[in-house]
Amino acid sequence: MADALTMNIALPGELLNWIEEGGLPLPPLPLDLAENLEEVDDFLYAAETREKSLLLGLAGHGLQSRRFRYQLRTPGLAFDLDLPYAQVLSGLPDRAEDRADGQPDDQEELKAGFALARLCLAFVEGEREPARPDLKNNAPKNSTLEVSYNDMFCSFRQLNEDGEVLHQGGDMGELLSLLETSGLAGTPAGWRRV
Repeated sequence: MADALTMNIALPGELLNWIEEGGLPLPPLPLDLAENLEEVDDFLYAAETREKSLLLGLAGHGLQSRRFRYQLRTPGLAFDLDLPYAQVLSGLPDRAEDRADGQPDDQEELKAGFALARLCLAFVEGEREPARPDLKNNAPKNSTLEVSYNDMFCSFRQLNEDGEVLHQGGDMGELLSLLETSGLAGTPAGWRRV
């Protein structure tokens, strides 16, 4: 998939400044959507074509309810990410190594979510390890993978073209198992199992 990261497409200036100043990772940004991102609210950007849509940025009202939103719709994939971001009253240190609970910081959670989005895109686009042609392609033609990832859970379901459920699960481990058994290139072995 050609995306804005590999093609060096200029993102809207405010979005790019916000991402760079915050040290945020970038999620998968399909080229045709990245070229057309427009600000629809403060720090919230969207783009839409006939077959795809993208929503990216901060949502929420006030400093305690801010959440990073990323929604990507492509043929075969509906990916929703909704994670807390820079909630000032959380009382938690910004860096993961300073947190007593050992949980990752906001940036690490975003990186993990965006890596998962890339894997799901590769899955629906049929990218497989060349050395593993023996593995079954678990993304049947015209199927749709729906993924919801937030700070409380990760759930997914895969639907065939008639809307019947082929696979579904309520945690990261089940989703990663589906991706791993497909021979997906780059599936990380050490993913955190939610």
